[in-house]
Amino acid sequence: MSNDSRQKIYKHRGLDSEELRKRREDLNVTLRKQKREEQVRKFYFKKQNKKKRRIYSKNFSSSSNDVI
Repeated sequence: MSNDSRQKIYKHRGLDSEELRKRREDLNVTLRKQKREEQVRKFYFKKQNKKKRRIYSKNFSSSSNDVI
């Protein structure tokens, strides 16, 4: 590997500033999408978990009343 090709790879020296800006923007968009998807999944999971707890507690309380 020659010194010139090595310098082009190192810290993006061989790339245009426009290309670097586009890469940064794409990376930021990707990261924001991932974070948003994670937040939606957490919200959905919490919502489903609450529903399951309510159903379980209703079933449990009704069955305990029947036994007594």
